[in-house]
Amino acid sequence: MKIAIISADRTVDGGYPQNIGDAFLTDRLALQLAKLGHSVVVLDLGPCRLGEVRRARLVPFIRELRSSDLLIVGGGTLLQDDQVDTLFSGLPRLCIFARLLGLISRTRTSFWGVGAEEIERRRAVLALRLSQVGSWIWVRDERSREIVRGQLNAKQVRISRDACLLGGAISIGSEDRFGGAIVALSSAEAGDLRRADVQHLRELYGSVSFISMDQCGAGSDLDAMEKDVVGEFDQVYIGIGWDECLTIIGSSRILLASRMHALYMGLLTHSDLLAVGERPKVRQFCVQYEVSCNAGVPEALAHLVDRGADSNKQSRERMTRDIEEASIALAEMLAGVAK
Repeated sequence: MKIAIISADRTVDGGYPQNIGDAFLTDRLALQLAKLGHSVVVLDLGPCRLGEVRRARLVPFIRELRSSDLLIVGGGTLLQDDQVDTLFSGLPRLCIFARLLGLISRTRTSFWGVGAEEIERRRAVLALRLSQVGSWIWVRDERSREIVRGQLNAKQVRISRDACLLGGAISIGSEDRFGGAIVALSSAEAGDLRRADVQHLRELYGSVSFISMDQCGAGSDLDAMEKDVVGEFDQVYIGIGWDECLTIIGSSRILLASRMHALYMGLLTHSDLLAVGERPKVRQFCVQYEVSCNAGVPEALAHLVDRGADSNKQSRERMTRDIEEASIALAEMLAGVAK
């Protein structure tokens, strides 16, 4: 089967992904489809980075789409109004654009592995409702399903779990956790980080590194931090691919994160996790996988101890079930196309 994918993942001029999480889940989906024997192409609205996954700019992608059997839109939190200060842009526009491409090319379309957030603006609700018309909808969690059913009036909504779970748990190749503490905070939490917080983590774990999951320059997670805090880290990572990020997280003794797909990377590599932040999708992750979650970094560090290797045993057990559920959901979607 020939399959085309549209997600929020894009490559920036430096040749690396704008958002590591979007790249991770998109490539995991594409690689799993390729492993199952399908021909896969991913739309890249940037310069197209090199790698195992075949990517195409817009015009070549549209040519490929005309002969495709299926267009997958996802994963990631695509069903949200992410740019409320603009008239009509961001993810609602991407979803409408993807659905129009599917209609024009007469390609069956499925939203798969997507998340949803509560939407306030009527124009965004309308746009996302229209993008769902005639599409299959598979969402990553129960909260997203309720939002899609309620705000977007979709009736047939099924659970797929997150696209990054496809392919299963990941072995980094060493049981020796030598990487110290890894911090992966979104701009909101990164801006509140203090030098004393970094110093405290170093006292417990020997070294502290920061990963900027959003790598878009002036708007990056790194850019939100005070310069003296940035200078306190032993290592700062920006401009890297998801595979390098995964290795760094998988080698850590603990991951402190408010970026959901950094948490998924930690989960898949059996890392010790501590989640931070008030965003609903992070809270949903914590409930799903029984991970400790704190409103902010100071609250997290107030009771942080150097925990044992089995502190997330229940998280891993739930992850194993969700990996199987994701694989079954993907197979069901593909079987529907083949009918």
